[in-house]
Amino acid sequence: DMEVDFVMTKRQKIVFGCLKAANAQDFLLAITIDRLGQPISPVEYCTILRCCLMILLIPKDDVCPACLKACLDTFVEHANSL
Repeated sequence: DMEVDFVMTKRQKIVFGCLKAANAQDFLLAITIDRLGQPISPVEYCTILRCCLMILLIPKDDVCPACLKACLDTFVEHANSL
């Protein structure tokens, strides 16, 4: 039994807690059906997977590519809305 102490942010603790829930990662095994309007591109899949693994997506405080106004945090969420 090796004791390990991880220092996680509040957001990381919440995401990690959600990922431990039953069936939380079932989407990784799902087969998309284009005829039902359920396609997912490789870029979308990788982005979702990176979010689940808490891998940074963009440099901190980047401008939102959609609205060109708000700064994004490293997980591509609006850090502030203008």
